[in-house]
This record gives sequence, C-alpha cells and structure tokens, in this order.
Amino acid sequence: MGHVLWDKKTNVYVRFNKENTFVPKCGLCGSLDGDASNDFTTLNNDVPTSPIDFGNSWKVSSQCGDVDAPEPADCGTKLAWAINKCNILYTEVFDECRAKVAADSYFHQCTNETCSCDSGGDCECFCSSISDYAMACGAHGIAVGWRSASVCREFNFPLISKIVSGVFLGEF
Repeated sequence: MGHVLWDKKTNVYVRFNKENTFVPKCGLCGSLDGDASNDFTTLNNDVPTSPIDFGNSWKVSSQCGDVDAPEPADCGTKLAWAINKCNILYTEVFDECRAKVAADSYFHQCTNETCSCDSGGDCECFCSSISDYAMACGAHGIAVGWRSASVCREFNFPLISKIVSGVFLGEF
C-alpha cells in the first residue's frame, strides 16, 4: 500500500503507492483527495477552527487531556540566528525547487520552529524544517542535495534518501 519514512528524529512521512491513490483515505494525514481544504477534518467529519482543536479531536483515549495552544516564543537574539540559518531556502541549493515549490511558507515555518525549539537542540528543529521543504521538492521530482559537512551533517541517519514510485525524493 505504501510506506512510512521516519527520520528517527522529528519527521514522519507517509507515502502511498500509485495503485492505491484512488482508495479512500482519512485521518490525521488528510484525505489525499487533492483537495487541501478538507485535510483538517476531525474524526467526526467536522472542520475545526484551529490546529489545536484538530489535534485534540483525534484523541483515542478519554484519559488524555486536551493540548493547549503554546505561548509564542520570545526569540530575542536567537531570531537573527534562525533567519540566517533558514535563508538556505533562498540559496542556489534550492533554486530549481523554488521554481515549482514556493519557499516562503517553509521559511516562516523554519524560523518559527528553529527559534522556538527547546528540545533536541536548535539544529534538530532547523534540520527538520529544511527537510520538510526538501521532501516537498522531491514530491515534484526535484532531488535536492542540501546536506553537507556544515549543514545538518550530525542529523544524518541510515535512510537518507528513498525512491518512491520511481521518483528520487532527495535527501531528507
């Protein structure tokens, strides 16, 4: 039916084989029907007003309490560091990808996550964010070799690249 890719850190990617594209799906990963507007549907088929409400709606145990919205991070001087790191999305490394996948929302995600990261180290959050963009590039058939000795090398894991439905997804 497909496979689940886990980077042994913070990202999980679910990929379905081409022959299962038309099998109805639902859940936390969306409906995969090509309509992004219905991806945040609750277990009861309601459309929640926030991502927090969406996540809370999928609890399977009444013993689990609701998650509250986190307080915005006060990044201070860390914000400049996060912006500098996340600017890799606007370098020549991702030129080909940016022609097909807009980088702005990924840049904002990267700066927010990198700036507010308080577990696993700043680099883990930064690398996960850049990995998300590299995966989006791969989904459009663009393999991006963005990791290097100075960028996320310590984040390497055995499953660094994957062929899915004949398309190389690049490094994630």
